[in-house]
Amino acid sequence: NDEALQLYERALAMNRSLQNSDGIGVVNVELARLWMAKGELAKAETCAEEARVENTESSNQEGVAAALRALGEIEVKRFNIDAAVNYFRESLATTQKAGDPTREAEIRVLIARALHIRGDDEMAAKELQFARKATDRADHLPALEVELSALTGELVVRRGFDLVEC
Repeated sequence: NDEALQLYERALAMNRSLQNSDGIGVVNVELARLWMAKGELAKAETCAEEARVENTESSNQEGVAAALRALGEIEVKRFNIDAAVNYFRESLATTQKAGDPTREAEIRVLIARALHIRGDDEMAAKELQFARKATDRADHLPALEVELSALTGELVVRRGFDLVEC
């Protein structure tokens, strides 16, 4: 992780020297993920916020969506579920404009997971239904399909079959 951190920091410095907003945004999203993995949520948030700003300035909608997703993931780790859902929904709106069903499905699963954590299983089940529809339009996504099935199973265990279409 430390070697990866050094490489990303060098890449960030290089992109800053070139005033490459796209590069700064991409590297900062990756740095945010790395800091999240290390449990350094404040540093992760700083990187994700900078990524959002840089990607917005360069009109990189995919990058904006990735930065918003990272901010949502940070808030989940902080158990600020309402804030997480808001970030995920912003990311979803941006992703839908780009017409990317793979990313849409991934984000909808994140929303469903956050809603499930909050105890809002009915809304989580609805998000999972939308995620399943998005996966039908996306490439084969075995890892995402496993996550969908696992979360569906958790909802069934907690609330019963009447809530979830299996």
